[in-house]
Amino acid sequence: MKLHTHKFAFAAASSMALLYIVCATLVMLWPTQALQLTASWLHLSTLKQVAPYIQVTFANATSGTIQSFVYTYLYAWLLAWIYNQLITKK
Repeated sequence: MKLHTHKFAFAAASSMALLYIVCATLVMLWPTQALQLTASWLHLSTLKQVAPYIQVTFANATSGTIQSFVYTYLYAWLLAWIYNQLITKK
């Protein structure tokens, strides 16, 4: 079964953009807890040294959403294309 590359990539990119929006919103609402969670994921005790440099603004969130959509679309399109090439019978 071949994948529709555009549909697959668009679905993946849309899902990632939605997830990014949710994540950015949570970070805006609870920045301290977000830093603590990120520090634990990175096996660090704290991220207080970088906290002053991290700002989630509407412009940053919008830019990040667009970037995550574009990068995910490109990756998913390539993944679907390679998959289709591998299953094609010659």
